[in-house]
Amino acid sequence: MVLAVFWRKIPTRLFQGTWAKNKMIVKVLETGISMSRSMARPRTMTEAISFGILFWITNCLNYYEFAIALGLHVPLTFYLIAVPFVGMVGALPISISGFGVRENLVVYLYSTIHVPTTAALAVVLLMDMQRLFFGGLGGLLFLTMGDKAKSTQTSTPS
Repeated sequence: MVLAVFWRKIPTRLFQGTWAKNKMIVKVLETGISMSRSMARPRTMTEAISFGILFWITNCLNYYEFAIALGLHVPLTFYLIAVPFVGMVGALPISISGFGVRENLVVYLYSTIHVPTTAALAVVLLMDMQRLFFGGLGGLLFLTMGDKAKSTQTSTPS
């Protein structure tokens, strides 16, 4: 966010020539411009950040509850640190939807606090099953929507 504030002050002559044709540089510039515009509306940014925080707290509580259901007694603070880290690493374009990478990282993180590998893998597989279940449910809801609702969801505003 700090970079976005100063983004407009960076001279555009730095991003001319070959740099201007690079897709990644163009996307970074567009993101910076978009973020600097959104900084002018702090309420919108605050709402987005609040929803993000609620999402991660809910995700941490999901891991915590699955672990308790499996008989693991790991402090909640472990999940508040580990789960966002797992989410960031799982978002890397290393595998399809982070499958495999996320599981290995969770097993490794649990091993640092001396939790058996099988129990750690069970927790993360339960999370994967939950993710797949709700993704499938969302897909079914999308398929059963009427054509009018689909066209308003998938159309891009002019």
